[in-house]
Amino acid sequence: MQNRMTFRWLGVAGFELGVAAQTLLVDPFFTRPPFRKVLMGRVQPDETLVEKNISDGDFILVTHAHYDHLMDVPAAARKTGAVVFGSENSCKLLEICGLPPANLRRIRAGDQLDLGIFQVKVFAAQHLRLPLRLYHPGPLPSKLQPPLRLWDYRMDESFSFQIDVAGRRILLWSGQSVAGASPADILLTYFMSTPSFYEELLDRVRPLLVIPLHWDNLFRPLSRPLKPSWRPPRLGFPMWLRSRPEAFARIIARHPVSAQVLIPEIFKRYDLDHEAPALIKRPAQILPVKDGFDHSDGE
Repeated sequence: MQNRMTFRWLGVAGFELGVAAQTLLVDPFFTRPPFRKVLMGRVQPDETLVEKNISDGDFILVTHAHYDHLMDVPAAARKTGAVVFGSENSCKLLEICGLPPANLRRIRAGDQLDLGIFQVKVFAAQHLRLPLRLYHPGPLPSKLQPPLRLWDYRMDESFSFQIDVAGRRILLWSGQSVAGASPADILLTYFMSTPSFYEELLDRVRPLLVIPLHWDNLFRPLSRPLKPSWRPPRLGFPMWLRSRPEAFARIIARHPVSAQVLIPEIFKRYDLDHEAPALIKRPAQILPVKDGFDHSDGE
């Protein structure tokens, strides 16, 4: 069927949409450096993981320039020939990492993008405030040379995206404010906020299907089973609790909008037109965490 829409979660915030032989990638990230690299050392992106897990791509959208959204974009763009759309810092970093300017497009909040079959509207997004000043928004360090340190991937602007394709509307809402969110058929959002935030977001978007992103431990390599990430500090104590996607599903289930929740298996391809209704109740394979706690080292 020409307009069949497929979805793959690539881990962390990354995903792939395929419609009518065109492929849109968002924030593909596979290298997953260990936690100790957050403050020390340079990290060479693992291009073998990109080669293994990405086959096609016409366009790549980047929500912001942090390493867990941008680091593997150069390799993905080189492999697929995709054109990349991102902020000024994102485009500068991609050029430093070897992508030609002809393959880069700077975007701003309010832009309307005509990407083949995909029509995209760009929204400003309020990023979660991080405890380390090195990762706060600001200008890029001077004289950068790859391989970069993780804090070299410095954010300036952050974006959410509304994607209209084949008569359906998909909203990737990456921010910490619901201002500007509008109705959509499918909502993709990060599991990094409070129940009241998701209640307000559902009030505005009223989706049929909700897919959580960015809930898994981004320091844990793909060679090991997924685990939920640590609870962000702003969600209160104890901070060593994990942000389980099942808890997200319960928050969504309590809302009167009656949206269904898909917790996708990593790299599994879903047919959102035909398979999703039968698959949405099938949970991803997540290691059990005794008593709601997990004391592993996070690598």
